[in-house]
Amino acid sequence: MKNNFLKYSFLGLALMMLFASCVKDPYNGKETLYSGKTYVWITEAPLNNQFFDVFTNVKPITVFTVRRDAASPADLQKAVTVSLTALPSTYIDAYNTANGTSYTLMPTSIYTVTTTGGISVTSTGLALNYAAGDFAKNVVFNVDGSKVDLSKQYAVAYVITNHGGFSKKVGYDTVFATVAIKNRWDGVYAATGTMTDVTNAAYSHINTFLATQSAAPMQYELRTTSATQCVLFDNYVVGGVATPFSTATSWSYYGSFGLVVNFDPVTNAITSVTNYYGQPAGNGRSARLDVTAPNVYDPASKTIDIGYQLVGGSLVPVGAVRATWRETWKYIGSR
Repeated sequence: MKNNFLKYSFLGLALMMLFASCVKDPYNGKETLYSGKTYVWITEAPLNNQFFDVFTNVKPITVFTVRRDAASPADLQKAVTVSLTALPSTYIDAYNTANGTSYTLMPTSIYTVTTTGGISVTSTGLALNYAAGDFAKNVVFNVDGSKVDLSKQYAVAYVITNHGGFSKKVGYDTVFATVAIKNRWDGVYAATGTMTDVTNAAYSHINTFLATQSAAPMQYELRTTSATQCVLFDNYVVGGVATPFSTATSWSYYGSFGLVVNFDPVTNAITSVTNYYGQPAGNGRSARLDVTAPNVYDPASKTIDIGYQLVGGSLVPVGAVRATWRETWKYIGSR
């Protein structure tokens, strides 16, 4: 009985409060169904990385999109102009320094901006003209693949400097957009195999050491340097163009020795390797293909079988082989 009494008491109290809340003071003014701010912002900010396969025609690439999020139908129907300023190469350089990257400001000689749909190029950047009802503008670069330097990764940076009378969304007014071209062999690979050094029998494949750290197998990145060439980048142990190996107790690598791999685009055969640091480098070291290995890329399994050698240097006669690798690189993902 007590529980029922309390239940109905609370119900009566709630109804009294509900009816009381319906009694309002007189309202002087115009009531609206909409409130808040209309924002203009870059949807891909602050960073938009894009990778593309090699192409030689003119390819339209959507670099970023500027959106108007209207708080009311009235704001959406306003015709406004939003201005963006292109940031200089010094901004790209500062980004590279802060992030350990090597982007190059995309030269205007390799692209044009699509100027349809209310977009125009200005002396300082871009003007985006929103007609009534427009809520988004795609900034599209028409990139001429025949003029692209595949050894470079390009970037552009823009900041919204005039929001067309609307509000800025913090953190979404500046975009750093990158464009890189990848050939078919570009990617991250797990490396397994063997390695021998004629000057020291204790030296072996880097996986010998990585296994003691529960970090095997080794991972390499193949980074595009041309339509048929990649550089072997170690982003796993050394942090650079290098081929680490296992010592008796730890790991090491050969100074001024790194691999550049050349492919036949028709057969996917590996045609040659060279030393990234010079052929030969200043210390006399060169790279060459071990022709007794398969030396081929299988597109079905995305696997590379390769044999390569370090030739020369101070501890062996000129032209003699010091170290030999026989490896399988299994594709594990894009970089």
